[in-house]
Amino acid sequence: MIRVLLLTFAAFAIGAAPASKPEVLISKGTEISVVSKSTINSATASASDEIQFALGASVSAGSATIPKGSLIYGRVIEVQKSSAESKGSKVVVMFDFLLVGEKFHPLAAVITTGATPAGVTVEASRDYVAASQFASNTGNFKINKGTALKAKVIQDVTSE
Repeated sequence: MIRVLLLTFAAFAIGAAPASKPEVLISKGTEISVVSKSTINSATASASDEIQFALGASVSAGSATIPKGSLIYGRVIEVQKSSAESKGSKVVVMFDFLLVGEKFHPLAAVITTGATPAGVTVEASRDYVAASQFASNTGNFKINKGTALKAKVIQDVTSE
């Protein structure tokens, strides 16, 4: 009986195809260009607002090329509005997915630089993993639709 079970298991194991590794579409550490497709306004933004970006340039890794203009979906996760008590304001955003063709791929990246308005800084959030913080010490601010930014991918984006 044991011999039959072992032979059955061995036959199954030999016939099973090895699991293939998913293709890396964008490698961890890659800097990507993104363009805001949504206006981010610290005076009107709310946590959970959906925001969109697009790739500002094509990205190639291995045999895959992700075209310029591919959409990136994200969300606002924290907002601090300027007030009489506090002149500072901030908006923390997080990328969620990159749409390639008809398939969504999880995207973990942080915005590192960009053409932000005077007095507005952008950096990786100190409070959230894979999030970026826009901030101003002088009041509310607006990141206009079409603003060019750079982001650093912090986890491989794969085909699965």
